[in-house]
Amino acid sequence: MRLGRLRQLGGRIGRLLELRLELPEVFLGLERNLIAQGIVPLLFQDESDYDKAELGQTWTIARLHSIAEGEDELETEIEGVGTITLTHDLLPREREIVVAGGLIRYLKEQQPAPA
Repeated sequence: MRLGRLRQLGGRIGRLLELRLELPEVFLGLERNLIAQGIVPLLFQDESDYDKAELGQTWTIARLHSIAEGEDELETEIEGVGTITLTHDLLPREREIVVAGGLIRYLKEQQPAPA
């Protein structure tokens, strides 16, 4: 139940704020579907940080686009809580896809300009 609720909230909130982020405890193979939609499947580097996450918090993830350049750890400030580190297990092409905003946008960017 917890995983489904996070998935539902992640998609809805992400569209409103122009940020697509998913932070469940376990992805269970769903992360590849999220990547194609441009949703960043991030993980907590320290599992105990999961308990710090609550609805209504403001999270500031510095340099999110740096994952396309090979960055694996993202310092994240949670308002009123402090700093945590998020990570991911994206392959190089998947990094480019999520930064582009999804598979369709990525593929459009890869097409040569019309002559």
